Amino acid sequence: MEHAEDGPGPQGQHAGEARWRGLFERMGEGFFVAEALRDAAGRMTDFRFVEVNPAFERLTGIPMQHALGRPVREVIPGVPDDLIRTYARVVDSGEPAEFEVHVPALNDRWYEARARALGHGQFCVLFLEITQRKAVELALVRSEARYRTLFESIDEGFCILQVLFDAAGQPHDYRFVEINPAFERHTGMAGALGRTARELIPNLELTWVHTYARVAVSGEPLRFEDHAPSMGRWFDVFAFRIGNPAEHKVALLFSDITQRKQVEQALREADARKDEFLATLAHELRNPLAPISNGLAILRHAEAGSAVGVRARELMERQLAHMVRLVDDLLDVSRVSRGKVELRKAPVALGAVVEAALETSRPLLDAAGHRLELALPAEPVLLDADATRLSQVLSNLLNNAAKYTREGGHVRLAARCLPQRRVSIAVSDNGIGIPPQMLDQVFDLFTQVGAALERSQGGLGIGLSLARRLVEMHGGHISAASDGAGRGSTFTVELPTL
Repeated sequence: MEHAEDGPGPQGQHAGEARWRGLFERMGEGFFVAEALRDAAGRMTDFRFVEVNPAFERLTGIPMQHALGRPVREVIPGVPDDLIRTYARVVDSGEPAEFEVHVPALNDRWYEARARALGHGQFCVLFLEITQRKAVELALVRSEARYRTLFESIDEGFCILQVLFDAAGQPHDYRFVEINPAFERHTGMAGALGRTARELIPNLELTWVHTYARVAVSGEPLRFEDHAPSMGRWFDVFAFRIGNPAEHKVALLFSDITQRKQVEQALREADARKDEFLATLAHELRNPLAPISNGLAILRHAEAGSAVGVRARELMERQLAHMVRLVDDLLDVSRVSRGKVELRKAPVALGAVVEAALETSRPLLDAAGHRLELALPAEPVLLDADATRLSQVLSNLLNNAAKYTREGGHVRLAARCLPQRRVSIAVSDNGIGIPPQMLDQVFDLFTQVGAALERSQGGLGIGLSLARRLVEMHGGHISAASDGAGRGSTFTVELPTL
């Protein structure tokens, strides 16, 4: 038997109305019923609040008595036109709508709403304020935008990789899940996104995989420099774990420091060459002192005109001349390096320059028993040159050939005319040769090939550097060639002619 208050009679209607009203009053969501207001053409241009619940006032800040019976454009002067159009579609079509709306006029609030048509031009709206959520979302969007701007613009390479483990739990590769534009420039790897490192570089060293795996597992960040021979590059890397530890993701901020490492290596090599040069210089300057000291002792006990005295004087003169040559070489290199040498150019015959060079080098060539071969052009060749400096270059090349060729060797000086008014002068020998890795360095200051032999023959190993600078000052070029150790060498000077 039905209770009277729940039946279809007036008492049942009042009970249902009471329950609905209780829900209406207590619900946390805002709720209102409105009716459409239309213009003369029948278009909905506004709506009037017919009923609002208490949460309406809390969520909008509009008192209930201020809203009831009034058009929304009076209650909220800045109501968005899009909101009116949305409600018009609901009323006219009968289709419900769910949407988010921003109402700057209500203290810049955001709402999430659901609207449903009730018939006879009326509709109801259930809504929640989502201003705080939208603020968080907007902050995230802005943060993402800042991150993306930084990500895209930083000069360093940046990537996020995921370390891959096999069934036994051992790391074997890693996949690039995000990369920035600078990534390719620093690594040389194109199309890396979504691919694995060993797919891109099959011979990649496993140490890189293990290093990133340690970061992914331990969570401890790591800063290091290392060489990747498979890529031909050096890298400065900062690696740190990101995200869920189970994802095994590692972020890398890195730079290609190959050029810096090459410069550092070059500086170390230059420093080593300088140390060797200083040791050689000390050796060369000290060597003549003992004979000179002995010669002075002999002269103190012998007649100056006697055979013993003459030999002692000649010995001292030779050693002194040797020291003078060493000091002159040092001064020349210093002056040329600082741009303090001025060439005294004048028209001069190539033959005269060669003759002056041979006059200087002949004693050394003869002392070693070398056979000298000359091959000069039949027609005179004129140069616009400083004859003294140019003969110094050629005598330096001949002296080197004599020093670096074992006794009884073969030294050849050959010149030939080239197109465009140039001449080539080559000094070759069948001596100890030059290792391939040294060909690009023999003209560098402090570089010595066969340092032990150099010291045994006398010299500082600075002659080729001086020769190159003097040739370049003449508008020419000097180069070295050799088939390797024990197969001789050739130094070629190219100069402009008149």
